[in-house]
Amino acid sequence: NPKIIGIAGTSHTRYASFGIAKEAKRIDDKIFTVYGGSHATFTAEDTLRHINDIDAIVRGEAEETMLDVIEAVLRGRKELDDIKGLSYRNNGNIRHNPGRARIQDLDSLPFPARDLIDLKKYDLKMDFLNIPAASVMSSRGCPVNCSYCSASAMFGRTLTLRSAKNIVDEIELLVNDFKVEGIKFFDSTLTL
Repeated sequence: NPKIIGIAGTSHTRYASFGIAKEAKRIDDKIFTVYGGSHATFTAEDTLRHINDIDAIVRGEAEETMLDVIEAVLRGRKELDDIKGLSYRNNGNIRHNPGRARIQDLDSLPFPARDLIDLKKYDLKMDFLNIPAASVMSSRGCPVNCSYCSASAMFGRTLTLRSAKNIVDEIELLVNDFKVEGIKFFDSTLTL
């Protein structure tokens, strides 16, 4: 019986994301559906205009914006028009709030709450090795402006890094507590 559903996606997975929002609204049209990720960031206007099952879009990094959405929707402590980085419908009109500043200290973010979900349902395996794996991001952004990649458009041409200790702490947690044997780095530019 959720009140909010957050959906992440890329351009490649957008139709699946739209389908999740549609299914949520079919179950309960009062569920507040929030869509985020690179595709949502760049197509906020078009998505809200054409996909009625999505109530709001988080543009850019989502951690702080989603906390504000929860404060507004679940707790009534904020108004949507006060949330930086949010696009949404208001009385039939699409509103785009000012953008939110990038998170500079990635170490300040908690590790994903993997213990709150049944990871067996996701069954992430290391390619070609068929061993249990998990994904980790050690950085965000890229200083290079490749025409085929959205990283510099999404994050500006700035690379933000986690500390080596923070990354190793997460990997040790995954190995020791979740019995992961492989790590998939999802950085845009891991080798930088």
